[in-house]
Parts: sequence; structure tokens; C-alpha cells
Amino acid sequence: MSKIINALFFITMFFSCYENKSSDKKESVSSHVNETENFSSVEKIIVNYRERDSVVYDMIQINPMDVIDYYANSEEPGDDVMSVDFNDRYSDYAIQIYREALKKMGYESPTLDVIQMRTKEILGCDVECDSNAALYKVRLARYVGDKSSKEERMRQNEIMKMLDDTTLGNFWNSLIYVREGGFLLKKPTMNGLVTVENCEVDAVSGNYLKIGDKVSFIWNAPKIEEAYHLSNYVFYNDDVSLYWLLDNQSDLLKNLCLIYHYDTVPEINKLVVDEVLAKMEGGDSIDLVRDAYKDVFFCHDGNGKLYIHEGLLNFLAYYKVESLWLVDNLFSTIKYDIYDSFDDASGLFVEYTIEERMKVAAYVIFYFNKYRELTISDQIVKEMVNNESFLRFLRDNECFGLEGFSLMIENLKLEYLKNHKE
Repeated sequence: MSKIINALFFITMFFSCYENKSSDKKESVSSHVNETENFSSVEKIIVNYRERDSVVYDMIQINPMDVIDYYANSEEPGDDVMSVDFNDRYSDYAIQIYREALKKMGYESPTLDVIQMRTKEILGCDVECDSNAALYKVRLARYVGDKSSKEERMRQNEIMKMLDDTTLGNFWNSLIYVREGGFLLKKPTMNGLVTVENCEVDAVSGNYLKIGDKVSFIWNAPKIEEAYHLSNYVFYNDDVSLYWLLDNQSDLLKNLCLIYHYDTVPEINKLVVDEVLAKMEGGDSIDLVRDAYKDVFFCHDGNGKLYIHEGLLNFLAYYKVESLWLVDNLFSTIKYDIYDSFDDASGLFVEYTIEERMKVAAYVIFYFNKYRELTISDQIVKEMVNNESFLRFLRDNECFGLEGFSLMIENLKLEYLKNHKE
């Protein structure tokens, strides 16, 4: 126990040293230490984030000066544009740390068949076979660790420099698949995972008087646990990892639905719908509702492909919640907004073609009818049965295979015409 406490103390001291000298953090640190100091035999130890036994574990070939240089020159990934050489070097170190730490946590690399099957199902892509150029566009990436793949490494580093989402992608906002180890993570960074013990720093200048000879790895830090449970859930459908993510990293699960269009798991759908309803509780304006549902129930991916989250619409149709009026308001607003957009190309859904809007309307109307049965007294029914172009579009597309939808529309039309004649 004393070793753990001492190690954590040194980590705390190490990071506080960097906070004190942040104003000149881009300055090289090599001049602050003895140039002849030899780090050829460096003891690597693992420092535990929680109270577990520390063990000697030589994880990667990294020396104290590498670690010092990293913290002196790095920003949190995505917050600053680092040099190509810097990203190239330290991302490799970070990936190695994750890979070895996950092994220690008991993670086992899945088979190729499992990787391909599960990523197609959950992420919509084959992370093993699809090109990185294609993966980048849908906020995925396969880490290129092979330095002999010069062209791919160069493209990877160029993507790392892009801080905003672009048509080429954004590395730091993507899920990264690591083939050597078969796992997923976000933002491969060493920050908070590795440090140097026993450093002595001048309290006035912030310069290093001595750099310690022990590199410590925190192998079960929260970011490592996050990668462990994300990978365990995606590749092994592990319930323990699902509930860990629900409790600790629910945004990762919501992104599986909103970004990668995985909408078949009730627990994840509930997260997404609850967030939409929570946003609506701030007021009663229609703009608030529209902001809340934007890009949730339907959207385009990075390639411009339309996705309708049918699983979310079905969940909403049967969701029993105390504030049922919120569900009614949400469903009704979506229904009328999308239908009214048929005649207003410059309105809310200008990025969608008329065919896409009609398709979305078909799904929304179908699932609204499951939520509350439509009758001829509903304004949208009156408009729909008289909209021959919409009805023809549905017939031509066989109502998109929505079971019972064609019969529902036909019955409503017959009832409306009968009532209208009378």
C-alpha cells in the first residue's frame, strides 16, 4: 500500500510541476538536464489508479526524456495542432500503452470474423477491409501503426491536424480501431497515463534539476477502462460493459446511435430519447422542440446517405413516461414539420431532397399511428389522403416494407371519402 501511495504522490507532484510552467511549455527541456545522463536501463513500473497491486511491467520502449518532452509540448488532442512528427511519435506510444494495458485488464482480441460482423452491425462499416479514406468520412479510423505504410501514415497525420469536422473527417472525433490488439478507443493520448517519478524542479524557474529514472504507467486509468468496456461491448456484446458505459460514459453509447446509426438496443434508445425530452423541458417554444430533435430521428451521414433511426421512432411510440405530453408534443411537431416541408423547399429541411422528406414522413406517420391511432379527424390525414403525389410515392416504394402501412392508408382514405360524400 505504501508503494501505491508514494507513486500517486509523485504523479501528483509531476503534473503540478507542468501546470506551474505552462506559460513556456513549448520550450525544449533538454537544456535543463545533464546531457550525459543515461537512460539505457529504465525501470518501468505500473502505478494503479485504484488500490491494486503494483507490478514491474516493461510495456513500451519509452524513456523519461520522451515523457518529459511529451508533457512539455503537447495539448489535449483536438485542442491544438501539433506537428506531424509529434503526432506520429507519441500517438504510437499511446496506442502501445492502451494495447498492453488492455491485455493486463484481461481483454482478448476478437477473431477477424467477429470484428467484421460486429462492426458492420454496430458501426455500419467493416473496419478491417474498408479503406481509411471511407472510414474517415463516417467518423471512424483504422490506426496505421506500420511505419512502412508511408502514404497511409502521412494521410493519418494530415487527418490528425484537422480540428473541425470536414469532408475528409476528424481523427480526434472518430472512433479509432486498432488492428494490433483488436480494440476501439477515442483520442489516443498518453495524457494522464504515463509519468516520470522522482523529478526535481526548480521552484523559481520551473527548470528541471533532475529527471527521475522511473517511468510509471497507470494501467487501469479511467481512459483505459473506457476503451476496455467500449471494446468489450462492441465486439462481445458484454452486458457488464454495457452497464458500465451507461453509468460512466453514456455519451459513447449515444454516439453509437446518433453517429453510427445503431438503434436496436432499448437501453441506448432510452438514453437518446431522454436527452431529447430533457432539452424540451426548458420551455414550450416550437424552436426548442426542433433543436431537440434535429439530426436525432433522421440525418445524413458523412457520405450524404439518409439514415432514418427506425428503432428510435419505435421506442418513442411505446415509451411510457410521466411527462407524456412531451412525447406527444415531440411526435406531433416532427410529423407536421416534415409533412409541411413538402411544399417549402427553403424551410427546415433544405438539406433533404423532396424524396427523402417523403420517405421520412412515411416512417414518422407510420410510427405515430402506433403511438396514437390516426383518424380522419386528424389534420394530417385530411391532407395526406388528398396528396396524390405523396400517395403515389408510397405506392411506388411499396410503403418501404412498413407492415400494415399500405392497408392503414387505404382504410383512412376510404373512410375519409365516405365521410366527405355524406
